[in-house]
This record gives sequence, structure tokens and C-alpha cells, in this order.
Amino acid sequence: VPERFTEAVVVIDPGDMAQRVTVSAGEIEDRYDENAKDYARPAAFRLRHILFSIPSEASANTIKAIRMRAEKVSSDLQEGKLTFDQAAKKWSDDKKTAFSGGKLGFLTEDELQMAIVDAASSLEGDEVSDPILTPKGFEVISVMERREESQIPLDEVRGKIKAQILKEKEQEAAYDLADDLIDEVDKKGKDIQDAAQAYKLAVVITPPFSQGALPRSVDLPRGLLKEAFNTEEGEIGDAFESGGKLYVMQTIKRSETYLPKLDEVRGQVNAGLLVKRALDAAYERGKEMIGELNTGTTLKSLAGKLRTRVITTKPFTILGPALPGVGGTEELTRAAFSIGKPGRATLVKGTQEHYLVVLRKVIPPDPAEVKSKQASLVKAMRTQIEQEVMAGYVESLKAEYAGRIEINKDLI
Repeated sequence: VPERFTEAVVVIDPGDMAQRVTVSAGEIEDRYDENAKDYARPAAFRLRHILFSIPSEASANTIKAIRMRAEKVSSDLQEGKLTFDQAAKKWSDDKKTAFSGGKLGFLTEDELQMAIVDAASSLEGDEVSDPILTPKGFEVISVMERREESQIPLDEVRGKIKAQILKEKEQEAAYDLADDLIDEVDKKGKDIQDAAQAYKLAVVITPPFSQGALPRSVDLPRGLLKEAFNTEEGEIGDAFESGGKLYVMQTIKRSETYLPKLDEVRGQVNAGLLVKRALDAAYERGKEMIGELNTGTTLKSLAGKLRTRVITTKPFTILGPALPGVGGTEELTRAAFSIGKPGRATLVKGTQEHYLVVLRKVIPPDPAEVKSKQASLVKAMRTQIEQEVMAGYVESLKAEYAGRIEINKDLI
């Protein structure tokens, strides 16, 4: 029986600390002043545009034709022959904004191409730009409104700042509470349940668990429970943070590894023997089935006798970790590839079940795909060979100069 641990865990949620903390108006104002740049509203343009997109592989003649169309539309707009709304709906390739007359809303300089910023800065009133070349294509723009850089008033962000400070204080209060709880148990020798009750905190007692079987009946972080394996009975650990909450854990019982008496585990032993006998019988039956397959019996009829079904996999490669639709291990995949000839079968032994695998079809690799990956495969193989050669060389040096080589581990 492996070593087992029973833990007492106190969960501290910073969100429950709201009644313990307050935020003053002065603290909010100080935070606002200290981070004034974070509350600056950048300058922005409210634009509308018409996009003449350029296909990714457009020829020079195609690009020229698109530019000339953009210049014609821009000229007609500048001369008042049509409205921007009309032109956007008719010509713009930006279908998301064309129906609204090309309106983009407010955009800061950081959100715009520099060429657009330069053009927008030079326009006055409702002037229309000449075509501007951008990564999207040619764009014709007009500035609907300008917004100068300004400071967001404190009243607009007061609530946001207060929430930030509250969250920080709640987190700090939670850590302070965790430290106080640890001191009560570690330094003053109090029982963790009594100490937690004094702070009106609930305690979760885990069922006994081992390193190979963490408890699933309690909603606690796996990483927290693994910390138990480094503690002695009665020892309390440091505060553990996970998912925004703090956890304080004490090992209240640690049972050492021991070999149980047969009478204590006789039922489990008998059950294990029954399982082993069933697996052995299934394996022998699998070998018989391979013989029947070789005499012409179909896999489907054999499966019918056993009241089971045949699973036909999708195509897979030897690099895959498991057979699609079946699962299993890498050993099962390798065994499937060792069959070699369609119609042949192999039997693969597992720990809980066995697999009778019949090769249905071999699909040759795509020559084009092989060629495309050949260089990377050759490089990987060369690297592997170089590493093996180097490792062999190092081992030969160690053997030759044994006793005369001193390794400075601080430099490794």
C-alpha cells in the first residue's frame, strides 16, 4: 500500500475581503495623478473611405487600371459630380462600410497607416484626398471630424480606478489573512480547524490519497495536492495561489508505505487473478481466430460469434500515437505496420485487453509530399547522427582519460 496523505485545506477568496478594505477619495486621486498618461485620450480622426483593393498577384497593367479608376472617382468627388456616400456604395471594395457611405468611425494615429494619417492631417473641411496607396490597395478618404488629444476627466474613470485599488487591497488582505492563519498553526501550535473557525473560514478535509491517485471528490487544484508529498505530518505549507484564490494546507495524517496482510487484500488478489485468467483465455482465443482467418473465415463472422464488432480505422501513419477510432499504444501502431501484406493479421497483447489487427490496405506515400519533406528529414537525420557521433567521442575521451578529467559542475 503506497504512502497516503490526508490534508486539511483552507480556501481564502480575495473577493470575500470586500468588507475588510476601503478606498478613499484621496487614494483614487493619487492613482489618477500617478498614471495620468494611462488616462489620456489620444487624437483621432473620424474618417470615411473608399477602397479600391489590389489582388495579391495583380499585374502591373491591372494595378495601373485600378489606380486610374481610383483617380477618376477621387476627381469626380473633388469636383462635386457625386457624393461620397454614392461613390462608396458604388465603388468601394470594403463591403463592411460601403453601405454606410464608407464611414470608419474614430481611429487614432496608431490604428491608421502613416500615409492615411499624413493625408488626413492635410485635408480641410470636407475635402477629399487623392488616391493613397496602402497595403489594402488604393484608398480615397475624407475627414468627417477631428478629435484633439485630451485628458479623460477623473469622474469618468473614478469607478474603474476604485475597482482596481479594491482588487489590489483585497488580494493583499487575503495574503495577510493567510499569513496570520499560518502563524496561528505553525508558531502558536493551534489546530488548523480551530484557527480557521476564528477567522470564519471553512476547512476542507481530503480523503486519504497517494502520489499515484489524487482525490477527485474535492474541488482543489492538482498542484496544491502535490505539495503534500513534500510535507511531514502536522506541517503547514506556504500560501498557494491558483485561479485567483489562496489555499493554506496542513498535512494532518501521513501513513507510511506498508505491505498489507493477505487477509486484508484477499478479495483484491482474487479479483486480479480472475482478470488475469480472463486475459490469458482471450489471448489464446485470439491465436485461434488468426488460424481461422487463414482458412478463409471472415473477421466479421468471427466478431459475430463473440458478440463484438469490427472497427475499421481511417488511414494512419506509423508516426501517430494511436490507431484512429481504436486508441491503444504506439506498440499497437508499430504492430499494425509490421503485418506487411493486406489480409494478414497479428495479435497484440495489452494490459487490459488484446487486439486482433487485420491489414486491409496499404496506401503508398504521396511522392510530392515525400519530396517536400525530404530536406527536413535529411537534416533531422544528419543532426541525430552528429549527436550520436559526438556522444560516442565524448565517451571515448572519458574512458581514455578516466581519473584525469575533473568536471566543474558549476560551469555546466
